[in-house]
Amino acid sequence: LLEFASEDLRRNRQVAMAAVARDWRALRFASKDLRADREVVLAAVQQNPRAAKFAEAPMRRDGDVVTAAIIRDWRALFMISEELHSDREFVLLLLDQGVVQLNFAAAELLGDRDVVMAAVRQRGKDLELAHNELRGRRDIVLAAVEQDG
Repeated sequence: LLEFASEDLRRNRQVAMAAVARDWRALRFASKDLRADREVVLAAVQQNPRAAKFAEAPMRRDGDVVTAAIIRDWRALFMISEELHSDREFVLLLLDQGVVQLNFAAAELLGDRDVVMAAVRQRGKDLELAHNELRGRRDIVLAAVEQDG
């Protein structure tokens, strides 16, 4: 019902929070400032990850928002900003949670020992995506073998 509210009320944080708590689609009708408000966007995304498409661009790149969306529904991976594929901490978080595989990570992270280790601990076959130097590391190969045999 936020779509029928006055502009003043669409800018009201309390009204927007109440609206998105009831229906994630209300985010679409909130003011631009509120579509860039982490708490408002998170409230909507935690209901349905598709709410992210109504958020302002900075929120679609926000690690907390994206993580909440992906944890709720892995298909939200297709809605996130490309730059997050290069964000080492973000990629590690998703790998550790078993939400993504190594092919999600940007090419420059395929040579990062910690990223590759987190990946092969979840899926040993990800070893094939690692840079050659890491495929020669005993600890990484053992982790991959222990995972997938």
